[in-house]
Amino acid sequence: MDVTVSPDGKFLASSSTDGSVKLWDYREGRLLRYFTNHLGNWARRVAFSPDSQRVTAATYDGSVSVWDTATGAVTLSLPIKGRIADVLFTPDGRSVVTASRENTAPVIQFWDALTGNPDLAINHTNSIQNISISSDGRLLASAGAEGLGNLWELPSGRWLRAVHRSEKSGATMVDLSPDGRFLAMSGQWVNTVFAVNSGATLAEMRGHQDGMMQIRFSPDGRELASASGDATVRLWDARTGKIRRIFPARLPDAPITSIAFSADGAFEAVGSVDGVVRVWDARNGSFRYQLRGHEGAVLALEFSRNNAWLFSGGADRLMRVWDMGHGTISAFHPFFDRADAMGAIACGGTKREIASASGPWGSASLDHSIKIWQSHFDRPLRALQGHTTSVQALAFASGIDRLVSAGLDGTVKLWDSRKAECLHTLTNDVLTEKLAFTPDASTVIAGMANGRVRLLDAETLATTREWIAHSRPVQSLALSADGRWLATASADYTVAVWDVATGSELRRFTNVTSHYLPVAFHPQRPVLAFAQRDEMVVHANVETGEILFQRAIFPDGEWLAWNPVKAFYIASPRGSEHARLRLAEQLTPVYPLQLYRKELSRPTNLLAALAGPAPNLAPKNFQLW
Repeated sequence: MDVTVSPDGKFLASSSTDGSVKLWDYREGRLLRYFTNHLGNWARRVAFSPDSQRVTAATYDGSVSVWDTATGAVTLSLPIKGRIADVLFTPDGRSVVTASRENTAPVIQFWDALTGNPDLAINHTNSIQNISISSDGRLLASAGAEGLGNLWELPSGRWLRAVHRSEKSGATMVDLSPDGRFLAMSGQWVNTVFAVNSGATLAEMRGHQDGMMQIRFSPDGRELASASGDATVRLWDARTGKIRRIFPARLPDAPITSIAFSADGAFEAVGSVDGVVRVWDARNGSFRYQLRGHEGAVLALEFSRNNAWLFSGGADRLMRVWDMGHGTISAFHPFFDRADAMGAIACGGTKREIASASGPWGSASLDHSIKIWQSHFDRPLRALQGHTTSVQALAFASGIDRLVSAGLDGTVKLWDSRKAECLHTLTNDVLTEKLAFTPDASTVIAGMANGRVRLLDAETLATTREWIAHSRPVQSLALSADGRWLATASADYTVAVWDVATGSELRRFTNVTSHYLPVAFHPQRPVLAFAQRDEMVVHANVETGEILFQRAIFPDGEWLAWNPVKAFYIASPRGSEHARLRLAEQLTPVYPLQLYRKELSRPTNLLAALAGPAPNLAPKNFQLW
């Protein structure tokens, strides 16, 4: 229900709806005390004394306990009638203040913190939500129901004025600024700041998508933080009400969903959950484009055969066409007739057409067809009908009008894409997850749900060879440009490379924890790119297994590519801020990274640097001194 840090910064106290209160070592995260006095009832709020030697909680069981933080002993027990909404110590530590949550005869009660004797009692007109006392101890604010707040003078308890939120619904929380000049009140959708001396409304803050749970002034009183049921924390300018920062429920990381290289080796495109496609120069590692437009995860990437266009399919039901000469949007193809993802894309055929389907991450759909498009015409040319459930995978043959597809109905179908005619249907005992044509279009490679790889005759779909590749389903596969190597990825945490001619395993990369597991071969080098973790792509030499470089995309959209041995790196404008941490093993603690940027940073050609010797990281004694 509540957490708070002690004034001296040593402890953190937490309370729960089960009535328990825990005391933690704030720095080490170690549990120090577990208070069970109120188990079975809610412990709504926790509060420390100003000297951090005592901690107390607002509970629902008709009593309030004060514990000694050093020994865990109960130093005070207060008899309370009914439920307590809030509890705190006065700034001088002399009193414990409790606020009643009952609807009948609610009261704010002051108690002597040493003897437990009742002192000042302030009668309230309605159920109290919480209370706040100014830092100088001269003002008390209380929050009631229906957007009503009250201000009281201390120590007399004289009522000063009431303030009203424009919004009547939602629980009300209050906080006084440290100087006592302003009062903040939260509601269901709106935060309000009032002037204490007049009760005038100074600012209203809107933006949360659910009711507010807590509101607090910063120590200097200039900013206001609010926590909401929408699982975000927002930071506001307390005077103007303008938003300054949003802290989301979790870091806005962007797991990598798809990887593709252009056939000429000029571009490497990487799609992610944040809807952004990032494009690098695949010849030197420099950054080229940031392509924004998708409103959901980018599930599929495919370059045109002439390398001029990049097709991206997303969870937002759109396929976008990007101009690789300028890094701009050139066209987009919507799904008009179904609420489904555009998660599988393939290019090929004699007319260089594009096929699309819902893909492995799409939802179940009423339309199970495959759409065939021209690159810059926004209506499909034709639809291939035949699957009875959504289509998982597609593969287009290069230079001929042959397409293969796999559906959740367990079938693999071979199509004449020009005539929209199904030529063969193969029904498997296990699902086919991924498909690819060999460069000569003689063989279809299928990744199966049982972890096997099957080679199918491209004319009959008969199995010509099969082997066990993984212990779990083959989630992704890629074929090298010359058809020599096959890469497979699975949720068994491995990426394997195979000799297509023999089916023998050449190499296996382990500790692969990426959720989407995209893989792609560089078209002109013996290099495999795959997402080892959600946020990191690894480029590895297939022949030697050497990691050439790793590229991480950070929550703020910045990125950093570095070699784990030679310590060369290339980064986005602010991505270099992460380099010191990533290169910690190469730089000793006394070597500040800024002294070695000239030796380590390669802003235009990382790959050329990696082909040369390791950098010289000799101490720069004068600069260090």
